[in-house]
Amino acid sequence: MTSSREAAAPEDFGPNVWIVDQMYRKFLESPDSVSESWQEFFEDYHPQSAPRSSSGVAPGPDGGNGPTPTSTKPEPEQARAQPAYVEPDRSRPEPERATVIPDNATQLRGITATIARRMDESLTVPTATSVRAVPSKLLEVNRLIINNQLKRLHGGKVSFTHLIGWAVARALAGMPSMRVSYTEIDGKPYIVEHEHVNLGLAVDLPRPDGTRVLVVPNIKATDTMDFKSFWMAYEDVILRTRNS
Repeated sequence: MTSSREAAAPEDFGPNVWIVDQMYRKFLESPDSVSESWQEFFEDYHPQSAPRSSSGVAPGPDGGNGPTPTSTKPEPEQARAQPAYVEPDRSRPEPERATVIPDNATQLRGITATIARRMDESLTVPTATSVRAVPSKLLEVNRLIINNQLKRLHGGKVSFTHLIGWAVARALAGMPSMRVSYTEIDGKPYIVEHEHVNLGLAVDLPRPDGTRVLVVPNIKATDTMDFKSFWMAYEDVILRTRNS
């Protein structure tokens, strides 16, 4: 039984189009060289192009239009299915991460923001150091009294650095407006208010290779201490730093 067909295009068949082309060439050379089912199929088969070689790639016959031949011959390399590759869309910018602003940070605005920026820029400008002489006789006398008392009780002594550091810590504790630092978040100026005063101590330490390094440990929350607690914390920090 035959059916009327329109001209067949290569894309009308599956990946086994090379079998159709091969069988069609044999049919043209000798119709009896192919099976009856192929003879019936090719009686009204009108390809749009000449039969291809067995290495060609094109669609195969539709199941409803004729027999679907089978073959153990492997498919050509170009006919094998290839995994799809999707080019990433690089035109879209990555979403920006939300900036986390600390609770103790306050944005500066107006003239205060301008002043803060100018002061920050001035850090790159060479500066001059000025010296002021202040009387320290009373400081020296008080230090001597304290050291004599410590010598009679449990040892140790107070240096000028102890007294100056304590004075700085108490001054900052009494002036909260000075207990802030400057930073920029997303290019905008902020001041960060600190709850406590941490005092940094510069300690010069030798390295195993003979060189020296300057480390700066901190005494935490000095604004909550009395002088005795401050002095003990100071000595502990220095001892632990030198033994580390």
